[in-house]
Amino acid sequence: MLATELFARRAGEHEFVRRALYSSLEQVIDRFRAGTGLGVHLGEDGLLVAGEGDRAMARADLNALWYAAQAAMGQLAKALGHKQSGAFYLAWARDHQTRFREVLWDEEAGGLFVAIGPSGPVRGAEPSQLLAASLSPPLLGAPEAQRLLATLERELATPAGLREAPGARRILPEWTPHFLAAWIRAHGRSAEAEARALEGMSRFARALELHATGVPPEAFEAASDAWSSEAHLHYAGEPISLVASAELLRFWVEELDHAAVAAAATA
Repeated sequence: MLATELFARRAGEHEFVRRALYSSLEQVIDRFRAGTGLGVHLGEDGLLVAGEGDRAMARADLNALWYAAQAAMGQLAKALGHKQSGAFYLAWARDHQTRFREVLWDEEAGGLFVAIGPSGPVRGAEPSQLLAASLSPPLLGAPEAQRLLATLERELATPAGLREAPGARRILPEWTPHFLAAWIRAHGRSAEAEARALEGMSRFARALELHATGVPPEAFEAASDAWSSEAHLHYAGEPISLVASAELLRFWVEELDHAAVAAAATA
């Protein structure tokens, strides 16, 4: 849905989206709201839950994606002339945003709970929590997003990507673009924020040259828990990650190139 809305807005292919995609996307939203055969459904608190019984979990990352999907459908419906449907989707997105902030924000930790389960909140830091700040429109407000980024930077960030968990040796390059995009958005797209993002990209590129083939692999494994820019890494899994490569391209086009073109147009 996010990709379709972006495609329609950037390329102006509204008629193609209307004929080929829109009806199917509406069905996806309806199926999730009604509950899927795989156990994904809306819980009593309004959050999207995966699993049943003791395994039911309302994860922060899943709910960030659900919010972004509903917001994208609202914008897409309005662009295609379905004003009433668009209003419903956007209202659902706003309601979901409110519930997300009320239930999944961990004020004490300065970040998000990983999930809410039958036994209560599950604390922790995971790279996928970035989805609440990196997607458009961001689910978290700027103050909360800045606190989340500070927490994830402290607990997970390395020049080569974000650790899977605090202290983990496995590092995931695919989350670097999300972190940098979230940083720019959380700091109001200021010149300082963009400079910080470019600096982060430079460190990331140096890490890829030093420890990989110049392109992002699926993951890195650190030789030890201690991390420095000179620490030995070796890549794990696929030597080239299509997901990480696509996210890097999306970040560059949407957050840097697109912003530069917009600034030049208004100069």
